[in-house]
Amino acid sequence: MRRGRVSRRNLALVVVLLATVSAAWAAELPKVESLKVTKLRMEKVALYLCDGERKKAEREFARTDFREPWPATQDATSPLFLRVTVEGHEYCVKAFTVDTDKAVSASKECNTQVASQQPRTAATRGVGVGCSQ
Repeated sequence: MRRGRVSRRNLALVVVLLATVSAAWAAELPKVESLKVTKLRMEKVALYLCDGERKKAEREFARTDFREPWPATQDATSPLFLRVTVEGHEYCVKAFTVDTDKAVSASKECNTQVASQQPRTAATRGVGVGCSQ
């Protein structure tokens, strides 16, 4: 009788099963990409508290006071906001009011970029074609 012993075959099956489950679990997690706000697009940018409904700005930050990049991540609860750290405090900022070092999408389906420095074009024919509403 072989009580308490695990065969190598059973151990290999367990390892493969755990690897498959962990890979599937990791694929479901939202990817948080670190960004840096490099420039403010507006003269004054509203900074919101990240908890709550974000209807009223906590404070404003002037473009003339912007000196160094702000660390940022895309807010998982609302893709139109970025979580930024300003002077040691965490705020949320509307993504279209700032420029970032990497492209930020407003929606996963259409890949509309809202916060990166984009080259200017003369026409926008076809923008949004085929996007789900």
